[in-house]
Amino acid sequence: MIISIANLKGGALRTTTAMFLAETFRRSGKPVMVADTTSRSDALKWATHADTQKRPIDFEVHTLRPDISIQDKGERAKVFHKSLKALEESLGKEGVVVMDTDSGDPHILRMLNGVIDVSVVPFELSPLSLNPTLETLDIINPARVMLVHHRYDEIDTEDEELLAKVAVNQGILCSKFFGYEPACPQMDFPSELPAFEQLIKDINTLTSDI
Repeated sequence: MIISIANLKGGALRTTTAMFLAETFRRSGKPVMVADTTSRSDALKWATHADTQKRPIDFEVHTLRPDISIQDKGERAKVFHKSLKALEESLGKEGVVVMDTDSGDPHILRMLNGVIDVSVVPFELSPLSLNPTLETLDIINPARVMLVHHRYDEIDTEDEELLAKVAVNQGILCSKFFGYEPACPQMDFPSELPAFEQLIKDINTLTSDI
């Protein structure tokens, strides 16, 4: 299975979501790796930092970017898809590739259409995140899961109105909220990840016919 983490809004916790989701898959016994497509190698930096802090992660982070030396866009996408599928196949039948993507890069999201199985869209509950999130959902075309992250314990009426605008007919809205864990800035994993356990259940439901 190939899962992209996508939102064109900056600061949407895409890398944190990718790493936490991969770690939750690992804890469940699934072979998993993260494919880092970001221009700044965000997931790879996380893994490198973990190594320097003597807290190495227990899954591979693989850098994967489209080959810009290939001038023909169709051929470039074909080569990229082939590389991505090779990563998936290297993990075996039960393997999962979680893809970290950039903000503000619709090209990579379009390139991923047709090769990924699910796209997880982290959505910050704020008016500023609404339009970029809707733009993201307009670009991606696989079955979708909406993972909400929020930095507070409760949501208010305004939050619910934003959710209604984004979540209607957009696949499954994850029923657990991902709070902004103190561990996130330190690039570490919490001892428990209930939101991501629920997200995996939602993904499995969504992909049961694949």
